[in-house]
Amino acid sequence: MALPWLLVTLALVQQTGPVVRVESGALEGTIDSATGVQVFRGVPYTGPHWTGVRRADHLGKNCLQQKVYDDIDAAAAGMSKDCFFLNIWTTGAPNQAVMFWIHGGGFKAGFGGEARHNGARLAKKGVVVVTINYRLGKYGFSDRNYGLMDQITALQWVRRNIAQFGGDTSRITIFGESAGGMSVGALMVSPPAKGLFARAILESGTGIHTDILHPDGHVPPGPIDSLLAHGSVKPVPVIVGNNKDEPDSLFGAPARLFARLVTERGVRVYRYVFTYAQDSLGAYHSAEIPFVFDLAKPPLAETMSDYWIAFAKTGDPNGDDRPRWPVATVTSDPYLELGAAVAARSH
Repeated sequence: MALPWLLVTLALVQQTGPVVRVESGALEGTIDSATGVQVFRGVPYTGPHWTGVRRADHLGKNCLQQKVYDDIDAAAAGMSKDCFFLNIWTTGAPNQAVMFWIHGGGFKAGFGGEARHNGARLAKKGVVVVTINYRLGKYGFSDRNYGLMDQITALQWVRRNIAQFGGDTSRITIFGESAGGMSVGALMVSPPAKGLFARAILESGTGIHTDILHPDGHVPPGPIDSLLAHGSVKPVPVIVGNNKDEPDSLFGAPARLFARLVTERGVRVYRYVFTYAQDSLGAYHSAEIPFVFDLAKPPLAETMSDYWIAFAKTGDPNGDDRPRWPVATVTSDPYLELGAAVAARSH
């Protein structure tokens, strides 16, 4: 017969992190040592139920991909066709806005668990952060946009389960960069995604003027610009922008067009241009990501993450302690410069 003190010791050894029950079973996460927020990694958003408590203390397998970018290495966590996992950061407080991140990587690389997508500091500021994996390359974007369908499946899981982590399902914001921003644009006009989110943020990618997100009659059902202008799904409020040293024809012009099309539908748009240069590379493609996640050292990271969080919480990025960010109109195209100076400009 086991002694009482031994039973207590065994229980402590077996369960050391926060436990949350979702539709498929119980999850045991960890505590981020730097911020104190709860972290749940490698959470399946599709698949069978499990018995007992599933450890959610490490990343799930990443989707199959080649190493095409020096700053994206998906091999550490391993790769598999079974890669339908997400990661969650939360303080555990109730009724928090949710920020659902879709990674970039040209639809052929990337994963939700990249270090620069660490949501701990955003969660510390009072939101629930979710990052996801989705199928890539020929497995995700061949004859059908299966990768976009994975994103919708993950969003549906979040709608059903995120309240258990303190999330408010009426305040879900999808946000992404590059291919992630293009995905956001596609989801905004895709009927199967209607009602799954309340706001959207598109960083250096909109899905306009690209052949990567080919219309497959389903997700999306047609060209994104046409659907923004005339589609049956009304756009949600957006933040959209680009970085100063990206090719304007690929990122700046589509961002301006996206903003105009959404504004013409009577929906609020906040446009930005990121100009901060940390080194000789300038404000290059993806340079804004560590600022958005409040991982960079310059004070601009604090300011940018506050704008993004305020938008996720209320639909308005403005606050009393930050320069005013003007709303676009059908007759004007103001934007916010995010750089050494943070100030409203006019294009």
